[in-house]
Amino acid sequence: MKKLLILLCSIELIFLPVCVFADGIIEDDFAKTELKNVSSLSKQVVFPIKDDFAEKTLKNIRKTSVYKNEITDEFAQISLKGKKSNVRINTNYDYTSLERTVLKINPMKTISSTKRFKEGEEVSFINKNEIKINSVTVPKGAEIIGRVETISPSSLRGVPSQLIIDNFYLKSNPDIYFVGSIEKTGARRYIWVYPSAMLITPLFGLGAFLWLVKGGHAKIRKRQTFEIFYAEN
Repeated sequence: MKKLLILLCSIELIFLPVCVFADGIIEDDFAKTELKNVSSLSKQVVFPIKDDFAEKTLKNIRKTSVYKNEITDEFAQISLKGKKSNVRINTNYDYTSLERTVLKINPMKTISSTKRFKEGEEVSFINKNEIKINSVTVPKGAEIIGRVETISPSSLRGVPSQLIIDNFYLKSNPDIYFVGSIEKTGARRYIWVYPSAMLITPLFGLGAFLWLVKGGHAKIRKRQTFEIFYAEN
């Protein structure tokens, strides 16, 4: 058996150089005859594909995809017809000017996040100092109205409530309004709740009870004084 394998390997080695070093090229006479009159690809003419349906459909459509036509809301127009806007626009205020008239105010009563105020609700303040704005005088004791812009309740894990009052104006003359806001935040109990809970949690999970602690309520006391401004414009 071994001799037979050796013989076969010897025959393979004898004919191997003939296969490896053969420099003859296989020619296909039929392919030469058929492709003789065919031009090269570089001279090929490409005709565009026409879509008659697309041309007819898109004939009257603009080429640009962005339209400048104004979008109208018919429902809003009907609903708001005849109603006046309560938004006051200060077109005369120069935000680059540093000339401002200070108005010191006190709340007429204590304002707290626990008293169920709603965003947009108006609260009253009392002017503590008399000021003159052009030809208009704001006397001491005049009522100033502010609007509750933001009110958020306190929550678990020591997160405090927040109260923001803005959009002040003179009650006797709503055309006179002031710049400034009052922001109050309750006690930030999360400062000690988080580290304490992490420290006590390994002890039988007692730290979980601290997550039930709520943050403080925001409160603006009656005796507190705040400053708002009127621009000299």
